[in-house]
Amino acid sequence: MASKLDDDTACVIMEPVIFDMPQDSFLRDVRRLCTETGALLVFDEMWTGFRLALGGAQEYFDTPADLATFSKAISNGMPISVLTGRRDVMRRCDEDVFFSTTYGGEALSLAATQATLTKLRDRDVPRVLAAQGTKLQTAYNEIAEKLGLDFTRCIGCPYHSMITFDATAADPLLCKSLVQQELIRRGVLWSGFHNVCYALGNEEVDAVIAAYEDVLPLLGRAVNGARVSELLRGRPVEPVFRDGSGKASITEKTSRDGTASDGKASPLHSVHTSNFPDILQQLRGSLLVTTYQAGTLVVLRPDPDSRTINTHFRAFRKPMGLAVRPNRIAVGTAQGIWELHNVPAVAAKLEPADKYDACFLPRWGHVTGDIAIHEMAYAGKELWFVNTRFSCLCVSDGEHSFVPRWRPSFVSHIAPEDRCHLNGLGLVDGRPRYVTALGETDIAAGWRENKKTGGILVDVVTQEVVAGGLSMPHSPRWHSGRLWVLELGRGGLGYVDLKSGRYESIIELPGFTRGLDFAGNLAFVGLSQVRESAVFSGIEITERLRPEDRTCGVWVIDISSGRIVA
Repeated sequence: MASKLDDDTACVIMEPVIFDMPQDSFLRDVRRLCTETGALLVFDEMWTGFRLALGGAQEYFDTPADLATFSKAISNGMPISVLTGRRDVMRRCDEDVFFSTTYGGEALSLAATQATLTKLRDRDVPRVLAAQGTKLQTAYNEIAEKLGLDFTRCIGCPYHSMITFDATAADPLLCKSLVQQELIRRGVLWSGFHNVCYALGNEEVDAVIAAYEDVLPLLGRAVNGARVSELLRGRPVEPVFRDGSGKASITEKTSRDGTASDGKASPLHSVHTSNFPDILQQLRGSLLVTTYQAGTLVVLRPDPDSRTINTHFRAFRKPMGLAVRPNRIAVGTAQGIWELHNVPAVAAKLEPADKYDACFLPRWGHVTGDIAIHEMAYAGKELWFVNTRFSCLCVSDGEHSFVPRWRPSFVSHIAPEDRCHLNGLGLVDGRPRYVTALGETDIAAGWRENKKTGGILVDVVTQEVVAGGLSMPHSPRWHSGRLWVLELGRGGLGYVDLKSGRYESIIELPGFTRGLDFAGNLAFVGLSQVRESAVFSGIEITERLRPEDRTCGVWVIDISSGRIVA
């Protein structure tokens, strides 16, 4: 912040606390910088006023602001707003600054303010809020820890805390919706926050804690069994934010199925090595990449004029699987599959002229439901996809959500329990031949217990496990007479000797390896920078690399030498 402030800075406007308390002397350092540069420090105390302390964050942190704003907490909900501050600054409102408020002359709110301030002081309300909020926050985290639910935490300051869910364990929106649904059934109206008020007594706090003790075990079973969506009684509603023109904001664009069309800048950005454009140009190809967390299909195209990569982003809801064939692209998303067709007539009309040789538009969509769709591939005229939730390979027929075609012999029956975490699909001679799974297990989420070395590679035709002891394998591919596979748990790329079943590693990369394709001797390997969670704890790569040392992107490897090319 110090580099941003200078003599031309009029003021710094900030909320002193949002959820977590500021670290160390942060607010006092901001105060000092403003004083040194002559900038006014303005605190927005709509949340903190009369909750942290009677004097708000200024009193609590012993950090006076030059101006501060407060709202109806001062009047117990009656309409009023307050601007207060240093005497010399406030006196400018009597001189050359026009100042007005909507309820400036409304006496009833002033009377309510006077009465409220008296009770806030006499009953030491901030202390009570802190005690009850701490009790709720501590209880939630203790229950979650006792149940081993490391994907959820209650964070924030006591009077205003929030429940969080790790997206690597399950969809946060679905988790929140399930907890909300079950709490309402137990008489607790809940929106993911603890906004503590003085009326919330010990009896009410204990009732909320008792409800958490009922609901969190159910949440744990749902997440571990991959059944969160199944237990919901309706479809969760996501917020949509729009700007003043009525157009969807980036928040909406990155959370919906379908493609964005307003042409605004994407929230993502990318960098590439200097030789990467030349590689794609020599191959006369483009590269498609899905990113689940950002909800985006990324199209990487070489620009021969500038020798750079033109990166094109299109929004899909949690895309993972990709399949391509001439003039077709299929994208697997959170609830279904989109197929895009090449429309040459449209490509011919795009500006600048003669720059684009293809334009893919959405032409077909199929609803699968929440099946945790992973890898996909065209086999003949059919589109096959990995149904991870139901532990099987499927196709679509236009009438059903999915049609199971194959499941591992060790999985006794099809159920929405993610029994082995089937994930990768490889073709040989145009037919499904090899799949990867994270465990040879037949119980709900049974693969989690031995995820570090329990991974397997299975022959679809013979049902034989051709390789075991793998660390979270992914993306089997038959190329140049070898069966290649990624080891997510080690960040590795290697191949399997089908005679011995031995995995031969050729390189380990600084990320979770997921997604693989070949062009001649070049392997294009996708890397994810996954956050710490129960799913990814206890594996080699999380022990070998710190989170900040892991990379998200695409690496190009020469498979003849194991050398990184780009």
